[in-house]
Amino acid sequence: MVRAPHLVGLLSAGLLAACTYPPPPPAPGLSTCTVNRVVDGDTVNISCSGRAAENARIIGYDTPETFEPRCTGEAAAGAAATAYLRHMLDAATTITVVPSGDRDRYGRPLIRLETDGQDVAGWMVTAGHAERYSGGRRPDWCAAG
Repeated sequence: MVRAPHLVGLLSAGLLAACTYPPPPPAPGLSTCTVNRVVDGDTVNISCSGRAAENARIIGYDTPETFEPRCTGEAAAGAAATAYLRHMLDAATTITVVPSGDRDRYGRPLIRLETDGQDVAGWMVTAGHAERYSGGRRPDWCAAG
């Protein structure tokens, strides 16, 4: 993927979103996308040209649930992961959405998300707000702490 210092940005729902210029080639069925807002620690709402805005699942990691947590510890950890993702995106100069072309079992597009050229999954795991995840059984956040 070629990155240039020229950026196209927008401010939406308090979240600075930008795409690299020139944009990477679109995945099948999707085109250039921008982040509108953070939904939770591993989900963002995106707009892709030619499509309605929709929630997208960030691949490579899993965070505790915020909408239907199974315990208070999971709810608190999920809120912390959401706040951390929101903070990191707010602080980023560039946000790049890389559609995989696949969708999860809920129909959400699966994306890779980068901030300033760094994979979001890596820094969410490193910060302790997420665990690596590539499908299958999800972590039991209530047993973890």
